[in-house]
Amino acid sequence: MRQLHSSDGKATFTLPQKYETNNTNTELITFAFHYPDMAPITQGSAPKKDEIKIYLSRTTVSDFPRINDAENMEKNAIDQFDPSRRGLEYRVENRGIYRRYQQGNPKELESLSTYYIFQAADGQPVAIKDPLPFIVSFKALRTIDDHFDLQYTIAKPIGKDFIKIDQVVTDLIKKNITIASSSEE
Repeated sequence: MRQLHSSDGKATFTLPQKYETNNTNTELITFAFHYPDMAPITQGSAPKKDEIKIYLSRTTVSDFPRINDAENMEKNAIDQFDPSRRGLEYRVENRGIYRRYQQGNPKELESLSTYYIFQAADGQPVAIKDPLPFIVSFKALRTIDDHFDLQYTIAKPIGKDFIKIDQVVTDLIKKNITIASSSEE
């Protein structure tokens, strides 16, 4: 049974038995599944067109919220592309629940990264990155209840229903977290 404890010791994630992980790092649990049926994918196999891969680590108090690219990006983004400030993200549009940002020259599509930022149902900000058009997966970044940092990749053929995908992933993680009662502390 593979477990990951939060830095404060108050929360424990237990990897469901049907999933496997081949990493031995005690600070990280990785596993993959097919979407939407959530059937496990064997570690080390070639990426699948319906794969979501999870990378779960404990949130460390000293640099919390280090993984929260959503908040950091929104604080530091500029209003439009500026060739003299190429490394910065810039605002593109708000569409429904999504706020969209880009990094790179909008005239050079092959080197343009796009970010989709939204507030998840649990109130946490989520950043989804489409790193480059030729990369085969999106990358999501968020925290789970201030106990765990969650990164996951989404195979691009799955689509862009990021809100639904995030809910499925978050539900899977949260239903396998136990919180220590105050009498156990």
